[in-house]
Amino acid sequence: MTKDIDPNKAASDARADRLNSWVTTHYRNQQEFIEKFGLNQGEISNIIKKKRVIGERKARKLESQTGMPEMYLDGIESGTTTRTTTLCDPSPASIRYAKFMHICQTIDNLEQDKKLSNQDIQMIEFVINHAETALNDLLEKYVRPSSKKSAS
Repeated sequence: MTKDIDPNKAASDARADRLNSWVTTHYRNQQEFIEKFGLNQGEISNIIKKKRVIGERKARKLESQTGMPEMYLDGIESGTTTRTTTLCDPSPASIRYAKFMHICQTIDNLEQDKKLSNQDIQMIEFVINHAETALNDLLEKYVRPSSKKSAS
């Protein structure tokens, strides 16, 4: 029996790790961070301890409240793009691409650090292959016009 992988929990745990990293890098301690921005002590503590899920909306709100770069908690570095331009015109396509690239980079890093088991790698390949097939099936009607239409 294989253990089910919850992608939402995995994303939340990764955000919690990045939040913890931000706090420890930029502040003397968690309390200083919380007091500076008037955040809820219990909520931040539980997020960092991974006892509370941090979804996309909460991640964006925290980034905005605390001056973190947009999408930082999702591991997407803004590079030369400024917060103002990304907030004014975030392209859904570029966000999807950045998220996908981040996932791939994370997988590559974990594999390189030998933190993934063979079973983990097989599961990742399985998910990617099925996602690719499902997306190709969904997009086929736009990429390859139907032969029925051209035959008419």
